[in-house]
Amino acid sequence: MSTKKRKKKKISANALVLWIILTIVVVVLVVLLNRCLPDGYEGKKTDGGATEATDITSESDSVSAAVSEKTPVIGAMEDVEVVLGKCLQIINIGSYTGAFVEDGTNEIVSGVLMLVVTNISETDLQYAQITLPTEEGEAQFSISTLPAGESAVILEQNRMPYTGQEDCSMAVISNIATFDETLSLCENQLELQILDGAINVTNISGEDITGDVVIYYKNAADDLYYGGITYRVRIEGGMAADEIQQIMAGHFSDSGSKIMFVTVGK
Repeated sequence: MSTKKRKKKKISANALVLWIILTIVVVVLVVLLNRCLPDGYEGKKTDGGATEATDITSESDSVSAAVSEKTPVIGAMEDVEVVLGKCLQIINIGSYTGAFVEDGTNEIVSGVLMLVVTNISETDLQYAQITLPTEEGEAQFSISTLPAGESAVILEQNRMPYTGQEDCSMAVISNIATFDETLSLCENQLELQILDGAINVTNISGEDITGDVVIYYKNAADDLYYGGITYRVRIEGGMAADEIQQIMAGHFSDSGSKIMFVTVGK
């Protein structure tokens, strides 16, 4: 065999080897692509070093984020039907984790005794207190500004824990007060613009307002009010016609609060 022919065979053999290597590389790449994780997941290393598909919004992450953002987390809960007087009905009892709103501190608590109450009357409730005897002592609750037909989560005022042994049929209501007039935002006098942590107030009445302007609001989410407490902010001394003032409201957010009513002094 001539030297020229041997070179041709050597070149052909090299080409075959190269083609085999390229084929193997392509097959490996296809396998790797087929094993890629779907959208919405991220790789999490296990103890063995392998990659485990883990949902980014895992339950533990959700609870942690909710608590850090002061969003309430309802734990164990029991359905009940206990009517108190002619205005309130307890519909749930259970445990609450999140910001403790009843004293305005917003400290994070866990497992606090809570009630879910509904105003079953046709009148807006201004205030009421509920006492519930328990093995831990008397649980105390208060609720303010609950419109007719609406519901609120209220927390035990002394942060008493939920045990699951509470008997809602023992609850007693007291100090009931209702609003004499329909709750109003005074829309013919004021224009309210909601900002995160602030409220812009414009006097659109066309005349000076000489008395204080007071805005009342509550925490709210998912068709529930959170906390018996009602917050308020005040513009003292009134407002001139067309005047705009911005109120900084420490517990207010545009996504987690609702203005309940406004009063305008004379």
